[in-house]
Amino acid sequence: MRSFSCGKLETRKLNYKHYATNHAFAPYSDVYLKALTQGISTNRSWLSRMIARIFKRTEMLNTSTMLHVLSTLWVREHNRLCDELSQKWPSWTNEELYTKARNIVTGQMINIMMTEILNLELRPEMYDRKMENIRDSGKPIELYFMMAVSNLPQKFQYSSMNLTSYSNTSQVSEAGLKDALQLMMSSKMRMATAHDDGSLTGQLTKTLMTLSREQCLQGFNSYRRRLGLPAYNSFFDLTGNVETAIELEKLYSTVEKVELLTGVLTEKSSSGVLPTAKILSNSFIVNAILTNSLTSKHMWAPDTFGGVEFFDLVKSSSLESLVCRNVDNCDELKVGRYAK
Repeated sequence: MRSFSCGKLETRKLNYKHYATNHAFAPYSDVYLKALTQGISTNRSWLSRMIARIFKRTEMLNTSTMLHVLSTLWVREHNRLCDELSQKWPSWTNEELYTKARNIVTGQMINIMMTEILNLELRPEMYDRKMENIRDSGKPIELYFMMAVSNLPQKFQYSSMNLTSYSNTSQVSEAGLKDALQLMMSSKMRMATAHDDGSLTGQLTKTLMTLSREQCLQGFNSYRRRLGLPAYNSFFDLTGNVETAIELEKLYSTVEKVELLTGVLTEKSSSGVLPTAKILSNSFIVNAILTNSLTSKHMWAPDTFGGVEFFDLVKSSSLESLVCRNVDNCDELKVGRYAK
């Protein structure tokens, strides 16, 4: 949320340190907003009202401790850039400072996602917007991302921090921020599967299943074919688990009827093979990056980012440098592992 002062974003100050506000990472997507507002009308069904209460009561996404930590890093980076830009260009207005800082932060996100998360070389000068944007895929991507984000450890217990996901993020102090980063660096990312859906995430999964049916999403095999992947021929071929396969057969009768989220949750894992959901999300992310206006040959230039100095910052950005610019004494963290 903008402060409309010096180009900066709103923050919450605690012990002389600035943190993201609780709504800084609120996902204003059509899917989320539909779930959030379904229960407003008294004419809605009991199920719709229950779904709305679930979202309002837990605020599952925008109070997640992990997302709060990440949004705090990016908010600090944006506001830090505003200070540097205003020193270099003192005549710039609030709007100019905000726009340039936003461009720099977005450029850093793009570079980090491509080079460190997806391990792809970012060369916008070679793309010239030739990549085809994935159309009509917003709904399945939003549903999958919401499910993946919800599947976080129910409790953080690391050093001085003892936080429960979806709880009051005001507990995050500077020491807690470092502890959260350390935990995220030293822990492997978990997959959302049919066998690790807890009491907190179970309600959200049910909600997303309901929304996916309302959106008339295609079946899991249809998305595999769309991605150029072979369709599964049987429930056991899909799950690799006899018990799960039997339960799915009772529910769907044929494997072609298996829904997208069900397939994502029950798909077997194989060594060296990327799960369908990751291929789907990576395809969407790469296309979104390469069709972003910032990566066009006319925009990927120093003027877009406030000069050569800031353009170089975008192109050299990394997870390690992001953390060290915005957390005191970052050498206390095993930052090298963060970039892996």
